Amino acid sequence: MPDPFVSAICVILNSNGTRIGTGFLISAQLVVTCAHVIEHAATPIQVKFNGLPTPISAELKTEYWKKSKKVD
Repeated sequence: MPDPFVSAICVILNSNGTRIGTGFLISAQLVVTCAHVIEHAATPIQVKFNGLPTPISAELKTEYWKKSKKVD
């Protein structure tokens, strides 16, 4: 049986299929990631989970997003 925590990790891809970061599935239709991953992402984006043959189209929910703060 697959590990449910590992199965919840996804790769986030930008509109041209380039990997821009990772995310974690927290409900049936919601993935969380760090702000810097989506800050400059061109839409549409996709998410790719281990075990699934193709990426899934995704929508950015900007009402939950807060711009990252650059700290040195």
